Amino acid sequence: MSKSIVKEGDNYRVELDGDIAHCTVWSRPDLTSETGAQLAAEKVAICSALTSTALGLLFDLREAPKVTGPRTQNSLELLIGAWETAARPIAILVGPAPMQRLQLTRLARAAAPRHGEVFVEFALALEWLEQRLPARTAPQVSSLRDGPGKRRS
Repeated sequence: MSKSIVKEGDNYRVELDGDIAHCTVWSRPDLTSETGAQLAAEKVAICSALTSTALGLLFDLREAPKVTGPRTQNSLELLIGAWETAARPIAILVGPAPMQRLQLTRLARAAAPRHGEVFVEFALALEWLEQRLPARTAPQVSSLRDGPGKRRS
């Protein structure tokens, strides 16, 4: 299955890639803090709604502002908490900036202690996420493994 763009805003893109939602955020120094907070609230609505269709979220903040204000932090906590409430994993990918890692680790521990984790490396974040995806509720097909009309012994 290929990626499909769910929504693209002034500083973010939300995509669906199979069962995994990807939300990528980047810094826009030309935006006011007010606009940044409004965009963060948009992401909360979009990503929270995806908890009903996606099995996990890769939240990529590597190119996002390295420090966020209280309104954006509140939005981040709401977004992360929505995935915790839905019992769906959320891998939060941050850059190497210590302040960003510290802020997001604190938010993840508060909002998603069971289903959220912070990573610096993309491959580790994706691996962790894929290992924690809940199974789709689908009919059991194990009895069809031997092909139609064959009995399993």
